[in-house]
Amino acid sequence: MRAFRYSLRTLARNPGFSAVIILLLAFGIGANTLIFTAVDVLLLRDLPVDHPEQLVRMEAIYPSGFRSIIPTFPGTFQKLLADHAQSLQSVFTAIDDEVSAELSGRVESVTMRMVSGNFYHALGVRPYQGRLIAEDDDRPETSYPVVLSYAFWQRTFGGRANVLGETVRLRGISFTIVGVTPRGFHDLSLEEGPDVVVPNAAGKLWYPTGLSQTQIFARMRPGIPIAKASAEIETLYPRLVDAAWSGIQTSKDMTEEAKRYALSEKRNRAVLEPISHGISRLRKQFALAVQVLMGAVGALLLLVCANIAGLMLARGEAAKKEIAVRLSLGATRFAVASRLVMDALLFSVLGAAGAMLFTRWGGPSLLAFLPARRPQTLELLPDWRVLAFAAAACIVTAIAMSIVPALHLFRADLTGLMGRGGARRRRSHLGIALVALQVALSAMLLAGGGAIERTLHQLRSADLGLDRRNLVVMMVNPAMAGVKPAEAKDLTDQIVRRAKTLDGVEGVSVTGFPQMRGIGPKMTVAPTGVPIHDADFLNTTFASVSLRHLENAGMQVVAGRGFQEADLKAPKPLPTIVSRSFARRFFPNVDPIGKTFGSGMNVTAGADNEIVGVVNDIKFRSMREESAPMFFHVTDQFNNFSLYIRTRGAPGPVIASLRAILASVGPGLAPSEAATMEQDIETSLWQERLIAALASVFASASAVLVAIGLYGMLAYSIARRTREIGIRMALGAGPSHLIEMISRDVLLSVAPGLILGLAVYAACARVISPVLYGVHPMDAISIAIAISLIALVSAVAGFIPARRAISIQPSEALRQE
Repeated sequence: MRAFRYSLRTLARNPGFSAVIILLLAFGIGANTLIFTAVDVLLLRDLPVDHPEQLVRMEAIYPSGFRSIIPTFPGTFQKLLADHAQSLQSVFTAIDDEVSAELSGRVESVTMRMVSGNFYHALGVRPYQGRLIAEDDDRPETSYPVVLSYAFWQRTFGGRANVLGETVRLRGISFTIVGVTPRGFHDLSLEEGPDVVVPNAAGKLWYPTGLSQTQIFARMRPGIPIAKASAEIETLYPRLVDAAWSGIQTSKDMTEEAKRYALSEKRNRAVLEPISHGISRLRKQFALAVQVLMGAVGALLLLVCANIAGLMLARGEAAKKEIAVRLSLGATRFAVASRLVMDALLFSVLGAAGAMLFTRWGGPSLLAFLPARRPQTLELLPDWRVLAFAAAACIVTAIAMSIVPALHLFRADLTGLMGRGGARRRRSHLGIALVALQVALSAMLLAGGGAIERTLHQLRSADLGLDRRNLVVMMVNPAMAGVKPAEAKDLTDQIVRRAKTLDGVEGVSVTGFPQMRGIGPKMTVAPTGVPIHDADFLNTTFASVSLRHLENAGMQVVAGRGFQEADLKAPKPLPTIVSRSFARRFFPNVDPIGKTFGSGMNVTAGADNEIVGVVNDIKFRSMREESAPMFFHVTDQFNNFSLYIRTRGAPGPVIASLRAILASVGPGLAPSEAATMEQDIETSLWQERLIAALASVFASASAVLVAIGLYGMLAYSIARRTREIGIRMALGAGPSHLIEMISRDVLLSVAPGLILGLAVYAACARVISPVLYGVHPMDAISIAIAISLIALVSAVAGFIPARRAISIQPSEALRQE
């Protein structure tokens, strides 16, 4: 305790020095804690439910290896699975959808989840308010309950306590609010939980056949290994599929396509996948980036520690007389070194406290980079693992920043400390080594940051395959407002017709699915007469478009013709336009115009489509996509669709007018998403933007830290060598000689550090390579910029100590001695 009080007094005696160290530590530990919090939330943290390790999701694996998590099953499948699977304690389901909600006189698109009656009970979730969906709710009624998510309740109702019992209209149907889910529970999804939850029985209002794309979840019995449970499900699956479909094989509501689906489904395998950490569409991308980010923040913290070690070494030099007196009075070197460690630990604790504030402030900034076309539910809230990480970082930094000054103390000569001679004339080799380490770490961060920044530039400027300027994309789902498929065409025509009359609109077209979503419709095709095998599964992308869409989007027909009015009613083979890459893959070295191709699985391809034109390749799913084969059909029949609006000027007013049109033509119709193509591209590049932003911050900070460290080392060196400099000047040494001496010290620190840093960076190239695009890890431009910045920083850092050395008066220096 006495040592702690002494450290507090030492800290208070030097407030400026202490503040600099605490701020540096807050930044270094805070950056590490912030990134670790994101890692914890997305990769490590369990769902806030009872025994999350028992939770699994069923996935269907096709013969080609493709996985599907939302197969179409009759409602009886859940009961059959629960009755026959001995390793499962309970089986529960969920269906995701989008609906229009009438809230306080306005209409907006919300995400909805329909769940089985045992959903919340199986998870062991307790409500924040009211109650949750229960077994008794999962039966047909005239009025249905709805549960609000905590985030939606806060966002829409302002967290009012008296919201229970109020009515919400979803697709024009009244639902009674019965409860609110607890904060921090975002259903089974981490970043896109549903806004509202209703019982499966309410789905009969929209899916009268009982057929829908359903996610099937289960809780395994305690002590059952997942491998055993998965093996049992794989064995049961074909028999259960047969039993589930047999009851409706003759149903008039069942389409021929559904019957074919039922027969083919038995060929698939079913497995169970653990979901104890929740379901996340960002996890795979973030896991790719996390190695780079954790490596960068680790290097930054080490750089901070090296920088502070240098500052503490300089402070020790200033306090050498005090240390010498304490040693001469009987204090052991270990006791003095312990004081250094205690000082460092106190600095680390205060720095960690600042780091938690940094993490709290930086969390929303970090989340702002994540793709959020809808309100984001992910929260970067620290838990015990984050606090443990921060505590460990405290201890590690305390040791790292005190070990060099402590070692220097153990090696120091007591006579030299008390006297006025020799030892001070030597260069500070420890100081030079610390600066070299900082330069090495900074070189790594600067070179990597430059390569990542150039990657972002390459992706932003890559050829999208269409004209992205002044192009608005608005996703519309008429079914969300209860529009029947038979009414969808008239509604679409009305929206397009009215959109064309808006001021500032040059063109309007429709497509079935928008670009830059990371996903998109695929199909299995082959040239007519060629057998289609499992290996061909989903080998090409397709899109349904309106008559003038290709022209409106700015795509170029490079062979054949574009779509014509007659193509809308043409019989099979359907007039089809393909991309260049499609033509190269399926019809190499021949003219593709007039050729036909078909689709299916394990059949010989028929003549379903006839190629009438070829267009340039486009990037459909992401800016990293490389020339995927693609074909287009023309149609005027759309259910869910995306409006592509070409504007003459600023798109903001046009988007507002389009929202008003949707509200006026549809029964509670609102766009699912609305943004410019440029905004969609930026959203799709969230990972690259996040890494580039953090890399820029870390690289800039590293350059500043190098400047501080180099300045501290030179100032420390000059203070130790004041007598030597005075003697040199008394013997006739001029300013140029002193500048040359200081430049040697700078070069001795910077050159080895640069070489070491670039060598380590080259060895770690495989870590950074996966996040780069069109840029080599050892990119010459990035490395040249890194070297130039470090050279500039070194020159600036050496300027003030050089001026001080030149200004030393020989008589004054010798008088001090």
